[in-house]
Amino acid sequence: VSCIGLEDGLHYIRPNIFVDQNEEMKNKFPSILVRCSKGWAILDYSLDPHITNYFTSFMPITDDFASMDVGFEHINWNDWLQIKHTKLSISEDCNSCSSSEQDTAYYMTGNYY
Repeated sequence: VSCIGLEDGLHYIRPNIFVDQNEEMKNKFPSILVRCSKGWAILDYSLDPHITNYFTSFMPITDDFASMDVGFEHINWNDWLQIKHTKLSISEDCNSCSSSEQDTAYYMTGNYY
């Protein structure tokens, strides 16, 4: 259900907030392929496009970046990501977490992201 206790590398997980949901909710929120690093789950659209199900909206900006649909909403990470009770960290290369800090995320502003 998370990367806690898993070896670093690729794993399918189903975030635990949805484990006890009914079949309709399980289909809406499928298992996703993530890269685990030091207990952190790195969400990477290039690994599994199903991660879009875990965001309130999803709009690709470039091959490497995505954003919420800013025509629809202007919210922070904790509201955009539908997996609640989550800690955030940074993975600059999508291969490993470079920070042990919790609740750290980047915000995009204009052409700078």
